[in-house]
Amino acid sequence: PVYHDLYLNADGSLAVTNDIWQRIDTRIRTFLSEFWLDEFIGIDYFGIVFVKNLDIPTIRNAFSLEIQKVPGVESVQSLSVTLDRKNRSLSVTFSVTGTDDLVYYRTTEVTF
Repeated sequence: PVYHDLYLNADGSLAVTNDIWQRIDTRIRTFLSEFWLDEFIGIDYFGIVFVKNLDIPTIRNAFSLEIQKVPGVESVQSLSVTLDRKNRSLSVTFSVTGTDDLVYYRTTEVTF
C-alpha cells in the first residue's frame, strides 16, 4: 500500500498503513513554494535538481533535510538519489527511524 489508509495484510485482515510514508512521499513530491499555506515546505527542484551541472551531495542534503522535517521521523539513516534524465524521473531511496523507534525503508519516484 502506497497511497491508501487501509489495505489487506498477508492473512487477509483489514489493516491501517503507517501514514509516515504518505507524509514523506507528499513532502518530497512538493516543489518549494508550491504549497500556499507554507511556502517553505518542499524541495527546490528548479534551483538544485533541474539544472545543468547537478550537485548530487546538495540534492541528497536537500532531501534529507526535508524528510527530517516530517512529523514522525526521528532521523534519516540512509538516502540515495538517482536521476534518470531520459525518462524524466528521480528516484529517492531512504531509510528512516520513526519516533516509534521503527525503521522504515522506501523508494519514491518523482516524475517531471
